[in-house]
Amino acid sequence: MRVSCTAEATAFESFECSNSSHTYDVTFAEERWDFEFPATMEHLYRHSCFDDRKFDLFIPRVWVVLKRYATFLGVNPSPNTANADVQDTQQSLPVTVFECLNRAFGVTFECFASPLNCYFRQYCSAFADCDSYFGSRGSFLKLKAVSGSFEANPPYCEELMEASVDHMERLLSDSPEPLSFIVLMPDYREPTPVALQRLETSQFKRRQVIVPAYEHEFRHGFQHVLSKSEMNVRSVHATVIVWLQNSAGHQRWEPSEDRVQALLEAFRPGRERERDRQELLSPTRQGSTSDSKDVVVH
Repeated sequence: MRVSCTAEATAFESFECSNSSHTYDVTFAEERWDFEFPATMEHLYRHSCFDDRKFDLFIPRVWVVLKRYATFLGVNPSPNTANADVQDTQQSLPVTVFECLNRAFGVTFECFASPLNCYFRQYCSAFADCDSYFGSRGSFLKLKAVSGSFEANPPYCEELMEASVDHMERLLSDSPEPLSFIVLMPDYREPTPVALQRLETSQFKRRQVIVPAYEHEFRHGFQHVLSKSEMNVRSVHATVIVWLQNSAGHQRWEPSEDRVQALLEAFRPGRERERDRQELLSPTRQGSTSDSKDVVVH
């Protein structure tokens, strides 16, 4: 599988999670679910599923996704340490950060996401068998990216993080076309994880910045069931952001000072709430990504 970006004029608009929602009453095998989920899932299904144009299988496939992630994450947010660690694997970036990544660095693809927390229409996820109907391209470690700008915020699993960095470096080595990965990892230093060491010493590293602890937010791993007021969580650890780019990618999406400062501002706590208030007062969507590039498979 080869992945590259199409011309801007042929791209679809990216869809933001938790923008609007519908409530469905789903019952299978005597198990009843009342789930209010973003209209995003309908958009994802419409643009990604080609065997169910009449939406006859939409609700069953939504249920399978919900059941799979409920089995993986649990049913409700939990303060229990073990459960919280699993739930953290589904944390995502605030909308303001995704908008800035798209606007400043041309990002249109998430390397680690799910149908329940994705911002862009195409992404990689853990469960391709059920997520693919909603746009997932499967495991990131199997993705053959040729060109484009990608965001990578891997779950904190040292083996997965190391394998991901190795995979990015292979892709960057193999492609002469513009290719860029913006990688985010916790800034753990005692000891420093091997994956972070590899990022910091990579031949493809163009820039590195650190967002201090408590000075930025992430979206909760249960954002698909939480209210808007509960969705954003202050980060208790610093976050490292590293730009891995080949020469063509660096020329196209250079992490210049202005672009990096705009990204750090997008991370500022409360920015997403400010954006939502502005959007309520504006007839047009703030930070629309209608000019973003799409990602297609050859």
